Amino acid sequence: MIMAFILIFCVIIAALLAVLVFLLLKAAAKVNNAEQQFREFVSPGKDNQPSPLSQFIALESKMLAQDFTNQIKTSMLGKASGAARQENAIAGDIVTDVLNETNPMLGMILDQFPTLKKRVVKNPQMALGALSLLQNAGKGSNNGNNGHVGNNDGYNPS
Repeated sequence: MIMAFILIFCVIIAALLAVLVFLLLKAAAKVNNAEQQFREFVSPGKDNQPSPLSQFIALESKMLAQDFTNQIKTSMLGKASGAARQENAIAGDIVTDVLNETNPMLGMILDQFPTLKKRVVKNPQMALGALSLLQNAGKGSNNGNNGHVGNNDGYNPS
């Protein structure tokens, strides 16, 4: 009985060793296959073509260079735009202060009309013309339009 047990044990051990050898050979084949694939990946191709690795590196470096230059360009344009905005704001502040100093009434009127103020700040030569237009608009005219602009096409509000 012990002999049968030892014999069965030896058969099981031999079977396990056979399975282990089979798995080791299969793993070695996969390692060789992986090694072969790696060599193909880093080796130059046929007809002096670059290797897939060098093609990948070239593509990625081009993409990274484009991203880098776009970021630098955006940063530089943003700084230039910010500087231009600051210069325009300072020039507008100077014009506003000069207008308020020379004609305080015009300054108060322009504060009531922000769009007109923006236009006058951009074109200071328009300041006096805007002031005269605002003064005439306040007086109104006695042309039958009751202060309305345009022609009197039969509309009579009274």
